[in-house]
Amino acid sequence: MSESLNEDAPAKRSKTRLPTPVIGLMVLVLIAFYMSSLAAKDKVAAPPPVIEVRGIVIPVDGDTVDLTSSNFDTRELETSRHRIWGIDAPDVNGSAGEYFTQSKAALAVAAQYEWICEDTGDRSRERIVSKCRFASNDEDIGYWIVRAGYAVDWPDFSGGAYAEAERLAKIDRVGIWQTYDRSWR
Repeated sequence: MSESLNEDAPAKRSKTRLPTPVIGLMVLVLIAFYMSSLAAKDKVAAPPPVIEVRGIVIPVDGDTVDLTSSNFDTRELETSRHRIWGIDAPDVNGSAGEYFTQSKAALAVAAQYEWICEDTGDRSRERIVSKCRFASNDEDIGYWIVRAGYAVDWPDFSGGAYAEAERLAKIDRVGIWQTYDRSWR
């Protein structure tokens, strides 16, 4: 009976030891692998590069401009149409069309200065949606035009970024808020 028990028992394994340097190397490889997997988890995708255009502005309407800039590679002037991010201004054919001229005139005043516009990556009716600022002082043009009372905050797109500027313009009754106290949208 003792023989049958020995037959069912697993075979004895011979013990061979790995040399210490091999074990050390294996431990280092495992640590390096573990550390690289941690680093990969912590990596966040880099944001897309900011595409910045700097140039001369020609107003199209109260929230759209043509921006003419120099292409240094081709040495030619290029014009691109930009929709100012986060605001809405009266349209020429809209219910507040009489205020269109005022809004466009306000942009014409702002257009006397150099602008820098950053492409948000969005498009609206073939226009580049851009966050624009004055090159001289980095003042946000969307804020400036809303605070002057010639456009309103468009929270669907701005997340309310210009709500305070709109509130102050209404209180001060500037721009279109001198006589027009309801939204045209």
